[in-house]
Amino acid sequence: MSKNPFISKTIDEGNEEALRIARKFGNRLGMFLLLLKTGLPENRAIREDWDDEHWEYWANIETIFLVGGIANGRMCDYMLMVVNELFEKANVPMYHIVRNVNSSEIGAKGCLSQIVDADEVQILFDFGQTMMKRMIAVRGSDDEEYSLINLPSKKSINMDWYVEDDAERRRQAEELHRYIMESILETYKEALYYKGAKNAVCITAGTAFGVGFPEIILE
Repeated sequence: MSKNPFISKTIDEGNEEALRIARKFGNRLGMFLLLLKTGLPENRAIREDWDDEHWEYWANIETIFLVGGIANGRMCDYMLMVVNELFEKANVPMYHIVRNVNSSEIGAKGCLSQIVDADEVQILFDFGQTMMKRMIAVRGSDDEEYSLINLPSKKSINMDWYVEDDAERRRQAEELHRYIMESILETYKEALYYKGAKNAVCITAGTAFGVGFPEIILE
């Protein structure tokens, strides 16, 4: 179920504006995936920083794990329906798309998989373009699994990449730096209320909308 029941409700009701937005997102995702899958010459020419190996990598990909704020619920259902329509129209084999049930926590869980120390409590941040997610991970009694405590998310600021004025761009960058540092300190103080809290902070900074290359080596 989507964490935003209003979106699911309006889509189920057939609200024209909600369906238009869902179709717009689905079209964009579908075209993005088709571009990667087909690797047409005109697209290769524009992506000058990619070699043939990059395009071959995506051409051979079969499964995509879809995560993010809209990867759950009826919004995503409708989006993926549109994606399938585009692939069928293009007569291109569709990727196998796997949706993560708790996609909003995927960044934190991925970050936890990299932790090798024995601290009982970890503080995690997921810096997104819309919101800054904050979580406290507490190790269970079995000394293996962490349980996640979600703290209230904070709104991201200064996410406009198209500020032309150098002075204004610098001002916003400095303001963002202070905001992030203050948020980290504020969250650390909140973590002190939990037994076993130690000075261990794990931060994951991701892009607003991007792709990853797990275990790929280009020679």
